[in-house]
Amino acid sequence: MNSNRTSSSEQADKLALETAFPKLPTDDWGKEHHLHVISLFNHYRHDWMNEIQLLFGYVKLKKYDKLDGLMEKIKIKVQRESLISKLGVPELVVYLFSFQSMVKDLLLEVELEQEIRLNEIMQDTNSISRLLMGMLEVLKCNAHDSEDEHHVKLQLTADSEFFNADFRYQGAINPSLFRERLRPLLEHYGPQLQWHIQMEDYQAVIGIAVPLNT
Repeated sequence: MNSNRTSSSEQADKLALETAFPKLPTDDWGKEHHLHVISLFNHYRHDWMNEIQLLFGYVKLKKYDKLDGLMEKIKIKVQRESLISKLGVPELVVYLFSFQSMVKDLLLEVELEQEIRLNEIMQDTNSISRLLMGMLEVLKCNAHDSEDEHHVKLQLTADSEFFNADFRYQGAINPSLFRERLRPLLEHYGPQLQWHIQMEDYQAVIGIAVPLNT
């Protein structure tokens, strides 16, 4: 592993800890926030322009048989983004929407089958927000360690007793290093939650069950 990648990994580890636990705002917060929002807008503008160009391309070439599949893909995408926007925790919503615009090493897919409003079913939304973001930062740190493709599917569900977050990670992984990076989150949140962790060389499954009304 070269020095640049080592430095990048160390910076990612630091960011994971900063994201996992609350920090005080700095004088540059406003400027950083505005730049972050601009980057987010640019990402989604580019993303939707690609979809529109593809749509017009099929029409221009009279490939009408491909339109149904493309429109279904766009429909699913819109529904997914709508469900994310209704999670009820602004910090978490912005983080999930902006993740792909800021992170190139790890492809994130968020899956929700139903509407979940965390602000209505949980008292401490700040902790669950920090927990989910911290988990993704840990996975992002792992992605920095390898030039392979990395993908994580985050599935969010809720029933009458628990809010569940299942992370399914695909990509090269060092189990011992991953556990070490995960340790601060486990030590901080572990006693309050139910965890399930399964790791292999090229995949990891982390399941978190958060009791409701806590």
